[in-house]
Amino acid sequence: MRFGQRSACGSSGLKVSRIPAWVGSLAMIALLSSSLTAQGDSVHGKNTHLVGRVLAGISSLTMGAGVGPQYQTFIFGVESTNGQGERTVTPVEVLYAFFKDQGPLRDSFYDHSKVYELTVERESRCDQSISKLAYELNTDPTRKSLPPTDLLYIPYGAPRSLLETDAVLSCYVLRGPAYRVISEDPDRINSCLVRVPPELQDKPFAAVYEFATKDRKPVNVRKLKNDFLPDKNFISCISQWTVASMSKGVATFTWNPASGWTTTVSPQNLESK
Repeated sequence: MRFGQRSACGSSGLKVSRIPAWVGSLAMIALLSSSLTAQGDSVHGKNTHLVGRVLAGISSLTMGAGVGPQYQTFIFGVESTNGQGERTVTPVEVLYAFFKDQGPLRDSFYDHSKVYELTVERESRCDQSISKLAYELNTDPTRKSLPPTDLLYIPYGAPRSLLETDAVLSCYVLRGPAYRVISEDPDRINSCLVRVPPELQDKPFAAVYEFATKDRKPVNVRKLKNDFLPDKNFISCISQWTVASMSKGVATFTWNPASGWTTTVSPQNLESK
């Protein structure tokens, strides 16, 4: 699946050819696919458990080889405690291998407020840097290089600082829905992935809404600013949140041509009303 819409043209209007930075890993994916298919459920003693939160989704879907699975990739923040008793978060790459009857991960999976336990297998053959996962290389018709496209979808609340590195990520394979939610934060706010039509994708803009809460759910959602897109998609998305930390709030959705949507939610300043 793709998280958000990306323009097929640069700011000059020229058609852009895109070469995923992860294209070199397709042969590896095919090798993994045949290997995992052959192994099936007969693999024992190689599973490990990772506990943490989703840091980013990758806007790509890779086909396996032959009758093998399809793959989705995401970056997972493994939470642990160091020798000084401090909480640490280590980003890793996870390949979600699924068959047609299992289906891809749903949008609701990419929720930083949820703490997951994943049952995975270590696979060093797909270790790669964040830059290879995060960007799609662009060229114009003359093959001249253009600025790359950011493929990362970062859920609301996920710390971007953990992804501002070019460290090589350890890779794990999650075969099918072998995961469970072990806890959730009181506030559960998902990014609203509203479709942006092609004629608007190349310019930045924002949509702003205010809301009150009742029984931790947003109510009375009202537009403060939105000059381009239908309100109903934003209002529907906001209404599905759980917001326990504020009685009134303001949600701002900012579109950036390079990185897509960014969501911020803050308490409303009651004195200004």
